[in-house]
Amino acid sequence: MKRFLSALGIFFTVAVVFAVVGGGELLAMLPSFGGGSGGVEVRLEDASVRDVVQTASAPGYIEPMLKVDISAEVSERIVELPFREGQSVRKGDVLVRLDDRDLSARLAAATARLEAERGRLGAEKARLDGPRMQLQTAKSALERQEALFRSGDISRQALEEAQTRVQDIQAGLAASERTIGVIESSVAASAADIERAQRDRERTVLLSPMDGVVIRLNAEVGELVVVGTMNNAGTVIMTVADLSHMRMVAEVAEADIARVQLGQAAEVFVNAYKDQSFQGKVAEIAMDRSNAGRSAALSASGSTGGSGTYKVEIDLTLSEQDHLLSGLAANADIRLATANGVAVPTQAVVERKLDDLPESVRTSTLVDRNRKVASVVFAVKDGMARAVPVRIGQSSLTDTIVLEGLAAGERVVVGPYKALDTLRDGMRVTEASATPEGGTSVEVRIGT
Repeated sequence: MKRFLSALGIFFTVAVVFAVVGGGELLAMLPSFGGGSGGVEVRLEDASVRDVVQTASAPGYIEPMLKVDISAEVSERIVELPFREGQSVRKGDVLVRLDDRDLSARLAAATARLEAERGRLGAEKARLDGPRMQLQTAKSALERQEALFRSGDISRQALEEAQTRVQDIQAGLAASERTIGVIESSVAASAADIERAQRDRERTVLLSPMDGVVIRLNAEVGELVVVGTMNNAGTVIMTVADLSHMRMVAEVAEADIARVQLGQAAEVFVNAYKDQSFQGKVAEIAMDRSNAGRSAALSASGSTGGSGTYKVEIDLTLSEQDHLLSGLAANADIRLATANGVAVPTQAVVERKLDDLPESVRTSTLVDRNRKVASVVFAVKDGMARAVPVRIGQSSLTDTIVLEGLAAGERVVVGPYKALDTLRDGMRVTEASATPEGGTSVEVRIGT
């Protein structure tokens, strides 16, 4: 009797130690004691036929599809800025007025030069009338002298004097005509100066090329604007954009870019709009990798650098109530592929050592004998967890397609993770809470 009581005491002492050290999980592993009256509490879900969508996640920023930087083509000071940042403008509205006094003076000087050159031209042409009449008279006299010379009535000297007279007058006329040509070129140059001065003065008034909103104002009245050159950027006075048509410029990791195609649907999440997402489509894919020049928006949205990225433009579909600002940080989920089949939550697919599985599972054709572990799900039958070997297909962080081994409608253990980690074939389980059946698309983000 004493031996029985001693053994019973030892047994209860060990049981207490198990309960303190291992908790309910260790007790649950004992079929006769685990889980109290019902077994390990687990969450269950029916395997169902549904879509599993793979997506590539990419950070980026929002920008208008159409935006125009307003720069000056003449270097002058700003005298008027009718619109401020955030105000709407219409095509043809005056956006900037520059000081045109110097250009007006230049135009007046060019006009005066043109009038002077035209006066000189007229005077030179008028002076040609006398020499031309003298040339006609000299040519007539030369003809008479030639006739008299042939008849022997005059000497050769008189003939040569008549010839020289004609040549002198012709040379004078040629010189005057060359002078007229020079003056005509000067007149043309003066006219070109006037046209350029008029165009420069017109450029002091900058008009809006489109309907839109002033999204950036970089200068103020009184500042001197600088004209850009090939090596030096000029002054961008302001930027006007059409905010009714927006796009996202996404940085897609090179590991995912091969699967991104034009026209693929995308869901865009803007950091500033926590409870709203926007739909779009891939409109343009860069052919050149870009590593440098990432904006602060990319850092704010979670970009971590590393391998190269490719710019992908996603045109957004916006309603009249949607108002996105240029430069907002965003993330895009680009839908790469969709598979349909019997699916279970990804967490339900676990790996177990072959030695921990029953013989019926180890000998299944779905188990790779060359591996030390096998992929299984725990199906619940008559309140018992049964390890079922499976062959899986397309997977996401939330859902996995089961190609073989499991049928739609079978009840499987999907959590909690702590229970799944210790669950073994043949353990009794009870359902802690029911989850809605599947049937909807489940997405996962892949990439950076």
